[in-house]
Amino acid sequence: MRKEEVRLSDGEFLWIAGPASIVISTGSVRILGASYGENSRLVVPRFRSYTLASLGGTSLTIMLGGGGEYRLLENSGVMVEWENTAAQAVRRGGTVLILGPVDSGKTSFAALISNTALGESLKPAVIDGDVGQADIGPPGFVSMAYPEKPVLWLRELKASRMVFVGQVSPTPDPGMVASALHLLRRKAESSIVVVDTDGWMDSVRALQYKYMLMEMLEPSTIILLGGKHASFFEKASRILGSRLEEVPPPSSIRPRSREDRRILRREAYKKYLENADVLEVSLDEVAVLGSCFYAGKPLSEAELRAIEDLTGLRIIAASRSDKLVIVAEDHLTPELAGRIAEAVGQAVVIEAGLEKGLLASIIGDDPAEQMPAVLEKIDYRENKVFLRTSWKGEIRGIHIGRIRLKEDYVEERITGCPA
Repeated sequence: MRKEEVRLSDGEFLWIAGPASIVISTGSVRILGASYGENSRLVVPRFRSYTLASLGGTSLTIMLGGGGEYRLLENSGVMVEWENTAAQAVRRGGTVLILGPVDSGKTSFAALISNTALGESLKPAVIDGDVGQADIGPPGFVSMAYPEKPVLWLRELKASRMVFVGQVSPTPDPGMVASALHLLRRKAESSIVVVDTDGWMDSVRALQYKYMLMEMLEPSTIILLGGKHASFFEKASRILGSRLEEVPPPSSIRPRSREDRRILRREAYKKYLENADVLEVSLDEVAVLGSCFYAGKPLSEAELRAIEDLTGLRIIAASRSDKLVIVAEDHLTPELAGRIAEAVGQAVVIEAGLEKGLLASIIGDDPAEQMPAVLEKIDYRENKVFLRTSWKGEIRGIHIGRIRLKEDYVEERITGCPA
């Protein structure tokens, strides 16, 4: 750690990137619409950077960890523009939708609007729609929180509601993410709702997805950071009757590496799952989403034995919807797959035990009342599932995703039918 003493005059700006901590010895500073006075202690995580504005003469003690840095800025017209735009959005009320590419400052702007609303004695709701770099809830979830005090990072907030999407990117099913955001927006009990989004912007599908969000959320204000595709969003906002505000990205920013993003996702999973208990759930009265097997009607014992005779598989269970789904004890080799196709035609074969580690959610009485879970085992014969989760209430449904968590919460993305 390196210790530095810094003095700032009134109106001076300082940029600082973590890991670092700041103690305000005298005076006060403003960060993302929140003011901090004498003896305040602020932590700047390794993955974050902030711009501080001095309010009067200010003395700071800065402790820098490895990789931490700071520098004085000649001016920060960007910060002033951000604060003015945020104040206008708060006065307008309603839904504020934040758009922009990766590392453009969307999450910081969401915190700024939330802090500005709190400063006006309002109760904001913040919805985190970035399922890959989720801050409020774990990856794979869209989540909502009600800040009660100013925050500098949305990770400081506790989720009040979550909806599982089952993927860590909107690209496989943009409609699933849009639907989850729409559900949470309807559940929000606030006169101002801030919606943070992902950085997917660079394709026709991405722009169609963002337009879908605009249609479904009906924002009063759209914040576009960085001006990318400004012409598209200008026309789209005019169609939908939203106010578009284009603002520049932060004057200084430290982009996150792939490894940084992986670390943050692992930490988010651990936050919700590390101390969870294993729960046994009977599936007789519980809806199962995201499962190929449970989407169909179970086959009888006689039908199972007939398929075994035809294929040579050791079958645990099978069901049929638009296609035959077989749960088997055997590992599926190309030779075995060919034999199955020849015997019964098109079929999906699930190897028993491969469901272990799949990320899922438990759904309570309310579809927006969900909690992360990890599958330990599905007992297809007894129609039971064993999950690691912190959930304690009534269970109406289980949604199985396409993410497997391995040792130390390392992700493996799944294609096909895992269960």
